[in-house]
Amino acid sequence: MGVVSEIRDRIAQLRYSYNRIIYLAGDGASASKVIRKISDKLSLPILNITLILSRILKDITPKEREDILPDILQRAIIDENNHEVSLLEHIEILFEPSLNHDPFVLLEKISRLRTLLVHFPGNYDGICLTWRTPEYRDYIRHKVPEGLVIKI
Repeated sequence: MGVVSEIRDRIAQLRYSYNRIIYLAGDGASASKVIRKISDKLSLPILNITLILSRILKDITPKEREDILPDILQRAIIDENNHEVSLLEHIEILFEPSLNHDPFVLLEKISRLRTLLVHFPGNYDGICLTWRTPEYRDYIRHKVPEGLVIKI
């Protein structure tokens, strides 16, 4: 089964789930090619989260950023995109410690309103998604229920 077929099947399985999120784990040029293929085959625009949020957050104080991040992220994904499924890429900004939010919690809350395909550029060990390594300030490890990660 190809990755696009697998994604279609998982989206259908999640249709009535509380959280509708699928992490696409992989990094590098080959992962970017797969993301483009998914976008083309499913007719989904790719939302570059770091670009979208950095444009909005650059003129806002750090305290205000922390307060409004959940709302602007939700607006960027839901209000600016009229598809039933949103394909997110370049989510690195969500791991910025100064934003004071758990990126997984932010995305899971939004996934209650819209099915999310999230390209995760960190590591996946079969149980947890890991961003960075423990010596970094933005290190985070998140256990993911079975079936919500597809390696690309």
